[in-house]
Amino acid sequence: MAENITKNEAIINVLLEGGALTAPEVAEKASAPPDITVSDAEATALLGKLVKTDLGYFIDRRKDGRRFVYEMVEEARSLTPEQARWLSLKRGKDRYTLEQAVEEYPELGPIVEAKQTEETLKEELDAGEEGVEETAERTVETVETAETNGEEIG
Repeated sequence: MAENITKNEAIINVLLEGGALTAPEVAEKASAPPDITVSDAEATALLGKLVKTDLGYFIDRRKDGRRFVYEMVEEARSLTPEQARWLSLKRGKDRYTLEQAVEEYPELGPIVEAKQTEETLKEELDAGEEGVEETAERTVETVETAETNGEEIG
């Protein structure tokens, strides 16, 4: 690993090496350079942020018992550390974008499409659940109003 890297970069480098790791395992590997110390809590927080960035499209996060396991998908391990770092940032002049990554590494396209479809389905499901809650609230209000007015229900 390079000198003078941030904790975020150290964690990205560990993920690029491959393998399924828990946050404490990532923290231990990221702390290998003598000038960097990453605590388990820091690794957990940084991994949680990374999965919400464009780089997160390529980080497989799954529950294993009471912990999450993180793994960079094999297709994304071809990214350079610098490309991966830019994908982890929300903004920046001349930043390396998700679109550029998919253009340069076409094998990443299906992964992005699958995650975007998954996100859309989750949003639709969440919206559907809110609709059910709103309908239930209106039904309760209608019943309460009917009871208050002495109307029979049913």
